[in-house]
Amino acid sequence: LKNKPRFIDSRLRVSELFVTKHLSDLVGERIFYRNLDPNSGSVEKGGSALDRLFSFLLRKKKPAGGPILRAVAIDPGHGGQDPGSIGINGTREKDVTLAVAKHLQRLIDMQLGIPIYLSRDDDYGLTTEERLKPATHPDVDALILLHAQSAADYKPQGIYIYVRRTETLPGQTVKTDDKDSLKLAKSLSSALRDAGLNVHAVSEAPLFPLGQGDLPTVLIEMGYLTNQADKMMLSEEEGQKKLAKALYSGLESFGKGLTRENAGGNRQ
Repeated sequence: LKNKPRFIDSRLRVSELFVTKHLSDLVGERIFYRNLDPNSGSVEKGGSALDRLFSFLLRKKKPAGGPILRAVAIDPGHGGQDPGSIGINGTREKDVTLAVAKHLQRLIDMQLGIPIYLSRDDDYGLTTEERLKPATHPDVDALILLHAQSAADYKPQGIYIYVRRTETLPGQTVKTDDKDSLKLAKSLSSALRDAGLNVHAVSEAPLFPLGQGDLPTVLIEMGYLTNQADKMMLSEEEGQKKLAKALYSGLESFGKGLTRENAGGNRQ
């Protein structure tokens, strides 16, 4: 196909030509369809059908009364040749971060119906640019970086949540507007505690993945893979779902607290 099907906003998008011509040939049946959004035909003419589709999606306006939280980007840490931390019985950080991310993705999709952009959806490595790409979508109002950690012994336990730190450099101070990041972190922390999970106080950290923009961004160390209780929660589906449900609750609460002006602002 000249215009390949593409996943956009967690939905498979195909050109009209594929529906009217190729699909019928593939299934050996006649195809009937209705255009449920006839106004979309007014997008500029010229360019491929896929180009017009992208143009239309980018120009979509947020409907009145729609959710304040328009989209969420999630980065499941590590992947591919980078397993991340290794815990009890060889439990790998890259596996648990992806599992929790997918559970969280399903909850957001089912409950809020907004786009969720994952940096990876399988076990493969990413460049820094690829890892941060989901956050570049103009509708993203929150970026969640999921990680897990390990320790030299089995005692350290619990969830740590980090936001950016204002860095002081010679002759200048790098300012980061972290009011919304802190709101997001506190909302997630509160929801995790309400779920009965062990959560430490929100901390600032000069971590590179958090960047220097004003997009509300939180890095979550979901537990210690070297602690038996944390490892069980992170490696078993029931625990992963519990964690994802709490994170969803925190995100939902954060979204309700956003002003429309803040949600629609330009972020870097």
